[in-house]
Amino acid sequence: MRRISTLALVVSLIAATKSEASLIWTWSFAGETGEFITDGVTPSPGIYTLEDFIVRSDSFGEGGSIGFGDYSASGFSTMPPYRMTWNGREVTFWDSAGTNHADWWPFTNVRTQTTFYLFGFDVPNVNDPKSAALWDLTTREALAVGEVTVAPVPEPATWLLLSSGLLSAGARWRAKAQRGGSRKKRL
Repeated sequence: MRRISTLALVVSLIAATKSEASLIWTWSFAGETGEFITDGVTPSPGIYTLEDFIVRSDSFGEGGSIGFGDYSASGFSTMPPYRMTWNGREVTFWDSAGTNHADWWPFTNVRTQTTFYLFGFDVPNVNDPKSAALWDLTTREALAVGEVTVAPVPEPATWLLLSSGLLSAGARWRAKAQRGGSRKKRL
């Protein structure tokens, strides 16, 4: 029992000393899916700065990310840093720096240079934090548009802390039950 409690304490201390981490958020709308990677340690209401944008499933079957050079976080007179405000359930504001007065995050497909993901955008050129679109610059129309869902993915350290806490509590309960059982036998 002491070994499990000690292990749980060590794991907790290691996880707690991790001072800076990145959060992964899944996003989806109209059949398009991917992730945002932002700063932050735990998902709680607040403002998060984008570190990477990833497309997992799209209309073209290509996917990609900023990190691998498939997308760039620029366009429509905006530039990084991109920040989003999350209230604990949904994104309430998409903030992009630059000269654009629209509050959306545009991501340019580097290969085509004509398709953009726009988060916080609704047709026709309306700011809506609950909407996103895949826009074709050539035809000037949306290829996909819909309500966007954004949700944090629990980080491994959180699951590790929860698991170690449950293991520790279980070990203590078991030890207490065994001590109680041996006392009954003596009586």
